[in-house]
Amino acid sequence: MWRQPVINSASILMSLTLVCVCALVAGCTSTVFTPDTCPSEYTAAVVWTSRTDSASAIQFFSDDDLIAEIPINVQEVGWTDDAPIHHDGKIGFLSIGNGWLKDGRLVTMSLATCQITLTKIDEPLINIASSSDGFLTVGNLNGSSYIHKFFDDGTKPVTASFESEYITAIQATDDYVFALSDNVVLNSVALLVIRSSDLSEVDRVSLPMMATGETSSSMTYSAGKLIIPMPVHEDKEARQLIIIDQNDLSVHTLQLDAPSPFYVRSVGDTVYVAHTFMNSGFRDLSQYNRISVVNMADETSTTHELPASVSRFDVNPTTLAVLGPPTDDGTAVLHTYTLPNFDPLVSIKLKAPSSVPNPFAATLFLPQP
Repeated sequence: MWRQPVINSASILMSLTLVCVCALVAGCTSTVFTPDTCPSEYTAAVVWTSRTDSASAIQFFSDDDLIAEIPINVQEVGWTDDAPIHHDGKIGFLSIGNGWLKDGRLVTMSLATCQITLTKIDEPLINIASSSDGFLTVGNLNGSSYIHKFFDDGTKPVTASFESEYITAIQATDDYVFALSDNVVLNSVALLVIRSSDLSEVDRVSLPMMATGETSSSMTYSAGKLIIPMPVHEDKEARQLIIIDQNDLSVHTLQLDAPSPFYVRSVGDTVYVAHTFMNSGFRDLSQYNRISVVNMADETSTTHELPASVSRFDVNPTTLAVLGPPTDDGTAVLHTYTLPNFDPLVSIKLKAPSSVPNPFAATLFLPQP
């Protein structure tokens, strides 16, 4: 089978063209064009980044072959959120920059052309979601959270602030944006119901989570329900999903067979739950090697034990991909499995792009139908 040759990173960097130059204000967008050679037959992709330099890259794989490498001029791709987000033939994720204010970026890339768009945002960024007509970002500054809605057609972005809220995760339907938030004044956790058109709050639902420490950074939507993992409760590992019915905003919990549900992704009426932790105080990350599969029609679940632990994951109707933690020699590993049986497909010891100083594998994504 013909395979696309690896793209030379240096030559791409030399050919980058900055289309517009703009001031550091929220919603200001610049577009970087890479050659029209985006791989169409990739099976998985890994996003590399650096905490010290404005240099990141996406590596595309066909099975265990590296077939393309696309550089992105951003620093520290965020890895504690739901990104990358798939939307209308694009992927979107966040760059948090060097930690200074006004240095974050919404990064979107067309998977047809590898055209990359960088949008500067004023506050430190926390999470990302997609709506029917664009991308949403949430950030926090000076005790308040800010949601920005960016439109595919270039319409001026809509922005709203939420005083005393610390929003950690968002999901959107056609009519509403749902935001998971700690309220620092009320010392409680709630789901905010926000009108999609103008980002005004119309309702809120109290959730059985403790403020600070237990609020999730992952949330998904499936079968008319919002699903939020609860990895910790009262300083102990928890096993619960919080489920909110969109129609009546009723809340109940679902008990899983494994501790620390952390990331959730949905494929139709099925929700995949990665049992893992970012900086666990309970056990070594190598022990987090389970994925739960929840049928949202009847809320039954099965838990699968994988041969390798889970740091990040993505899923499509036929494949689950896992980015494992670095091995003893510092090498990150990409594992893929066939669904629904979780048969191992490919394990790849990754080699970091030479264009990224002090690199680490931040996240991954799969092609979507």
